[in-house]
Amino acid sequence: MPNLPIARRRELLLDAGVRVIARSGVAAATTRAIVNEAGMPLASFHYAFTNHEEFLLRLIERQLVPAPSPEPTADTFPEALEQFLGELLVQDAATQGVVAELAIYGVLRDGLREETSQRLADYDRQLADGLQRLADDFGMEWTIAPERLAKQVNAWRFGAVVQSAYARRGASYVHESGAKECAILLGGTARPARAAS
Repeated sequence: MPNLPIARRRELLLDAGVRVIARSGVAAATTRAIVNEAGMPLASFHYAFTNHEEFLLRLIERQLVPAPSPEPTADTFPEALEQFLGELLVQDAATQGVVAELAIYGVLRDGLREETSQRLADYDRQLADGLQRLADDFGMEWTIAPERLAKQVNAWRFGAVVQSAYARRGASYVHESGAKECAILLGGTARPARAAS
């Protein structure tokens, strides 16, 4: 691919990295495995990225981006909460576990920890905002700050992805095995909003 612009070359290599990680995990995403997946010579990788750590950093920047919060259509708060959580799991399943793999790997590496932590904080902030909107829509309030709840729910989400991969089942398995139970637990921290005095 001698005439391929460097930006396009990077994009194809990042795409290849996602496929390798989805199939075999971050540990398998060696430089050689990535270029083989992309159908490029090894020199292409070193032309596009300074080293393997820079490649992973760019991959984390691209992949660890939270999707928009779900907008439930259910009529009651418990049903809407379950729908909200279930749709989060469907979003997570669509990443094929790549986000969870990168998050775990990134927080354990000095050169990747800061960026990974910032990206995970984005997940927490967005989820906290979504939980607050959901409560507001139904005239409810959380007895625990949404910011704290979001961290716990996101920990559950990552665990659900790992469980799904271990069981070798898809999004429907994770949804059926967890969203309802998590909604019941989370719903226990909500109550009708008190009128402002």
